[in-house]
Amino acid sequence: MGAMSRSRLTFEPETPPDADAKDLPDWLRTRDVSSVGRPKPPIGTEPAVSQHALLTIPEVAARVRVSTRTVSRWIASGELVCIRIGRVVRVPAEAVDALMRPGKPS
Repeated sequence: MGAMSRSRLTFEPETPPDADAKDLPDWLRTRDVSSVGRPKPPIGTEPAVSQHALLTIPEVAARVRVSTRTVSRWIASGELVCIRIGRVVRVPAEAVDALMRPGKPS
């Protein structure tokens, strides 16, 4: 088998699996990988956010578990209220909560 075979699908680490942490580079030894492979927490268990908080589009997307493009579409269609300051877009937390409530938004 060649060193860089195109058909290889597995990753082989440079260090053997029984290597001590002291043998690893500093950037890898100090890296936090505690959340790798763990499932996401259930919806609604995210940390509490102040009702007056302004969220970024990626924060809204993570909170609602949709893509950032979906959040942008909601803003463009008027379904989600946002605040624009120049090119900066922020979404009030209460607007996200209102969008997620069943029934008509208030």
